[in-house]
Amino acid sequence: MGAVTGGEGGGSGGWRVCCGLLLALAALYIEGASGQYAYPIQHNLKTKYVVGGLAFNGPEILYKEMTETFQTHLNQVVGPRFDPPLEFELVALDFTSTFTTVDDGTIDFIYTNPSLYSCAESEHDLLSLATLRRSQLGQAVSAFGGVIFVRADNNEVQTIRDIFDKTVAAASISGLGSGQAQWLEMEKKGMNLMQDPKQVIFTSNQGLVVKMVYHGEIDVGFVRTDQIERMEDDNAELKKGVPTRRSMFKYIDVKKLTHDGGAPYPFNGSTDLYPEWNLGALPTVDWKVVLEVQRALQALNSTSAAAQAGKYLSWQPSLSYLPLRDMQRTLGLLFDNENGKRACRRSSELYDLISCPEGHFKSSQAEVAKGCADAGLPCPAGLQCVCRPCVRAEKVEIIPFNSTALKGLESTESRLVRNALRCGKMQVCGSFQQREELTVMLKDNVAHSGPTIHTYVLRIDEAERAGVFELVNKTETSMFLRMSESVTQMGTHVLELFVNDTQLDNSPVRLLIRPRDCSLVFGEGSLRVPDETGECLCQSGTFELGGRCTQTFVVVLSVLLPTGACLLVCLGAYFFLSRNRLDALWQLQESDLVYADPPVVIGKGSFGLVLQADCRGTTVAVKRVLPPKGSNVVEDQDMFELDRWVERTAQSSIAMPDIQMAILGVGEPTSPPLPAADANFSGSDSDVLIAHS
Repeated sequence: MGAVTGGEGGGSGGWRVCCGLLLALAALYIEGASGQYAYPIQHNLKTKYVVGGLAFNGPEILYKEMTETFQTHLNQVVGPRFDPPLEFELVALDFTSTFTTVDDGTIDFIYTNPSLYSCAESEHDLLSLATLRRSQLGQAVSAFGGVIFVRADNNEVQTIRDIFDKTVAAASISGLGSGQAQWLEMEKKGMNLMQDPKQVIFTSNQGLVVKMVYHGEIDVGFVRTDQIERMEDDNAELKKGVPTRRSMFKYIDVKKLTHDGGAPYPFNGSTDLYPEWNLGALPTVDWKVVLEVQRALQALNSTSAAAQAGKYLSWQPSLSYLPLRDMQRTLGLLFDNENGKRACRRSSELYDLISCPEGHFKSSQAEVAKGCADAGLPCPAGLQCVCRPCVRAEKVEIIPFNSTALKGLESTESRLVRNALRCGKMQVCGSFQQREELTVMLKDNVAHSGPTIHTYVLRIDEAERAGVFELVNKTETSMFLRMSESVTQMGTHVLELFVNDTQLDNSPVRLLIRPRDCSLVFGEGSLRVPDETGECLCQSGTFELGGRCTQTFVVVLSVLLPTGACLLVCLGAYFFLSRNRLDALWQLQESDLVYADPPVVIGKGSFGLVLQADCRGTTVAVKRVLPPKGSNVVEDQDMFELDRWVERTAQSSIAMPDIQMAILGVGEPTSPPLPAADANFSGSDSDVLIAHS
């Protein structure tokens, strides 16, 4: 009984289990079924979902091609499967709004190009639903790559390495097939898109890239793998009457490409292949909605109205975007932010998307904007260009400036700063004079998170000077700081530099202090030399006179010559005065002769009288010559006779001890005596002087 009962009970329980399994399978069928008449899924979710699509060719094209897929088809297939029904809406996005709408959650699904999708997926952990399959020239593909090409007659570019110092055109730095994929191939060869070509032009139009290469306006072009083939298929003209032909161009470093599980890829390419456009869901979308949307898309085929409107074949399970993420990391477009989270370089501005190679830093926006003009490579109107926008530099550059250079330093953006010497570890980082303002500038190219302090220690012999760098200017890419010191000790001194107490990789550096150039202060020929402290003193063999250094021999000459001349003048004056004084003894004035009254006549001759007189205390004989009557002049004969008289008198043996001198003169008997000569009558003939007056 129990067994039967047990059997019945077991049979009844088994039936219930079977019924339960059937009901579960039915529920799964209903939940997984597609179509307007499926059983609805009860939910308390929101009822409206927004699909954001990148309007790469403008909103009108997006709505024309994809409204049938993301709005009409999803509303017809997915909407009724939920109770209450769901509604889907397509909105057009541009580059910027693609990121902002994902950030603020105003969209639920995103349909965009591979590069933007990889960024959004990396930052927000999107759920990848499906990858688009396209028909390219009758070939079904779900991946694409890039082509590096030149004109067929260009023999200068044979490999990627030949791109160095050439001009390059691409559609966009943010585009995959006409920009980033080729950039990665250059990186694999040790090259960089930003630095190695002399100019890179971004056209926003791959067809224009092909035309520019054909016309010789640029050397090398970057386009996606099927671009030239599609232009040829469409008979797109490169110029009037000249249709595009694949044979007009040469592809560089062509790879053997496969897809779809190993099948040969139908187009030539120079890069790896990456997934086509993708649809992803934000993590906030319920998994049931995600599943139904994915199933609805994968149910489409080439005959569907949605596929024909969108010019695609179908949707397939999403391909992996990890290779694309790795590529973006290599190119510096994807990085870890200060919070340790993945982040992409977001901007519609070309400058913001420039990523420099290791050891290089991006120049300022103003410098990049005029870089091509400075290089003599004008940018075609309406296009964007860069000409080597990165500069080789340390993370923190050390730039020395002396006082002369500082006078020409108009701003930190000047050519003086760009061209200034950069110092390496233990290099002599500048030569300065004693007491000259020693200035070292730092250009910090690192984007620091949080407070940053730049300090230095200047080691001078056994002494140390420590200080903090002063912030001079801050740009979007760098900080400029500087320190100044005045050093008097000559020699080589060590400067250590720190950021947040960590010494720079290129620190320490050496500073050379040379003797002060005194001529800069006191002028050429100042005869001054610096001492150990840099003070300008008079050099050896000179001494300071009136604030100027004068050579000793110059001073001696300048003193002796005037002194000697003065002495000569004085001696001359002395001799002149002495002679005059002596002459005065021989020249008598009328007042010098004093006659007795009446005059004493000592003698009388045929030509005159000899009178006794007193001359300056001495008794003298005065000969008065009497000229002929009626004449005031003594005739030559008379003078001859006078001379003879004096000679005879001088040689006479008759001594006149009381008469000391004889004074001869001519004149009227009543006129004053005229001096003629004097003689010591007791002397020899050499004592007699004859002087005619």
